[in-house]
Amino acid sequence: MPAFTPLRAWAAAIAATAVLGVPLTALPILDGMLFINSGVLVARDLAMLLALGILACAGLVALSSLVRIGLGRWLGTARASSWAWTIVLLPLALLVLRQTGRVGLEWLRSVSPWVLMLSPWQKLALLAAFGALGLVWMLRTGWQRSLGHLLAGFEALRPLAWGLCIAALGLIAWRPPVWMPLGAKAPSTAQVATPDKPHILVLAIDTVAAQDAAACRSDSATMPNLARFASSATCFTRFQAASNFTTASVSSMETGLLPWQHHANQPDATIVPPLRKHTVAQVLRDHGWRTHFITDNLLGSPRHRGSFEGYDSAPLAPTTLWVNAVRFAATRWPDTALPRLVSASLAFLAPLDERRHQHQSPYRSEAVYDALHATLDAERAHGAPQFVFTLSLPPHAPYLPPPSTRYKLLPPGMLDRLSDLMPDNMAYPSAQQPLVDQHRLRYRESLMAADAALGRTLDRLEREGWLRNAIVIVTSDHGESFEKGYLGHAGVPVHQALANVPFVVKLPGQTEGRVVHQAASQVDIAPTLLDLTGLAPLPRAEGRSLRPILEGRDLPDAPVFTMALERQRRDAPIQSGRVAVVDGPWKLILHLDDGQHQLFRLDRDPLETQDLSAQHPAEAQRLQTTIRQRIARVDAQRGLARP
Repeated sequence: MPAFTPLRAWAAAIAATAVLGVPLTALPILDGMLFINSGVLVARDLAMLLALGILACAGLVALSSLVRIGLGRWLGTARASSWAWTIVLLPLALLVLRQTGRVGLEWLRSVSPWVLMLSPWQKLALLAAFGALGLVWMLRTGWQRSLGHLLAGFEALRPLAWGLCIAALGLIAWRPPVWMPLGAKAPSTAQVATPDKPHILVLAIDTVAAQDAAACRSDSATMPNLARFASSATCFTRFQAASNFTTASVSSMETGLLPWQHHANQPDATIVPPLRKHTVAQVLRDHGWRTHFITDNLLGSPRHRGSFEGYDSAPLAPTTLWVNAVRFAATRWPDTALPRLVSASLAFLAPLDERRHQHQSPYRSEAVYDALHATLDAERAHGAPQFVFTLSLPPHAPYLPPPSTRYKLLPPGMLDRLSDLMPDNMAYPSAQQPLVDQHRLRYRESLMAADAALGRTLDRLEREGWLRNAIVIVTSDHGESFEKGYLGHAGVPVHQALANVPFVVKLPGQTEGRVVHQAASQVDIAPTLLDLTGLAPLPRAEGRSLRPILEGRDLPDAPVFTMALERQRRDAPIQSGRVAVVDGPWKLILHLDDGQHQLFRLDRDPLETQDLSAQHPAEAQRLQTTIRQRIARVDAQRGLARP
């Protein structure tokens, strides 16, 4: 065994990280990274992960050097050196074993359905079994001899490792990532809020289905505070999300573009670079508003989706998840995949986090609203008009409501712990519908808690004067399904439980409530806000201003689209996924892959129980043509020829 020296140990650790650790970390998500970004940017992001690995290796070597010095006088030089090598290489070996097992499980899951039925703890036990086999082999072989073989292999890899490190640092220098501080940017010029420059507050609550919220009803049992606010505002009963998960829907709310244009179609995707400044925040910031986005959901943050340049600040509200602390720190480089790569490297923390949160959700609505109040308090001295977009995660899964609302609908002894809950975002057999119905009750209890937090925030904003000259929107990014054989959101379904969300708008000085039954869309939010503030519309926006409706005037009906395009490549003509269109009372869902479709009449069948496509073929054909013509127009704008 070679003698321990810090430089040699560092080289060995880097060799393990560069040649084994980084590839194994990236392998499960590499396809998704290449799906979203160019090869050069993917290589740059991997280089950044390697650079962080070099720093981590330096810390390990420093620790092991202290151990070698401390133990040398008692154990002798040779044994102290062996212990020092062990401290350097054992964590890396465990990480490599864990990542190898994870990659193996992902492969097994793709070829063996039984793996899908394993719980997280069963998967961890399977990984531990493989690790135990490796440990038994090392003990039988002899730790000293195994360590010597390992060191010999790393000695041979040292030139390759140093070459990779030099190439990584060169690539980072050539394509440096954007740095975004967590604090707010200083105002460039003095501005003052005026009637033509009102404050704008968009308070989005993640995962709220309109049918569960009943926001437009005065007797709402789940969201009475939102219903109270809606009683003196304009409440839309048929407001449609642009997609069925956060990344795509929030990007549509910001840009006025549907997912088939901004292409944030996968949870880990970003808005395509040419459109990242095509946001309502960017326009408002250019005209004197201070702009902020506050969330505890990284997938909703501009730091994740690429629209960060339009905001003076985009803080991430704290959670109690250990892995989130690392992910959130990595968002200081918001144009990289580093948060996902780092969390993949530390995925072994997930079971520990799950164990810690068996009875309590790691997310609290109050964390986002506390950050909102802190931001407004800090901005008060500037006197500038404020645009603040918040997105708070509860009632999103896990459905573990706080004590204030837990057991109001479902008694104790049922779905009390995280391990009792079914995995979300998955299909389920009809025999499990009674269990899914219980999940819905826990979800509604979580919804009650989110509503209580919203009510307290609205009351505080009123007391502190922020609502006197403000446009206030309360809405959601998407709904949640407990029906039609699907639990959760994302995936391919686009039925109303996922697509229909609350939308409440209150204009400055408004006191009279109004309920609107006309269909509208998330892509209408940006055009509406710019119209209300007298600013020019975003040039490529697909939505339209709802100002006439908000002011009590008529607005003609227009088709409203919801889509699930997770399997659609952004560099190819749109041919995969599902697109739904609502036009008047009708809704058609079109499966792009095979042409199947379902037609519903929502005014008579809001739960979409009866497919009317056979009874009304002309209506089904008309709506199919509407979808396909819009797709052809989008593809033509991108210069993509259809096969």
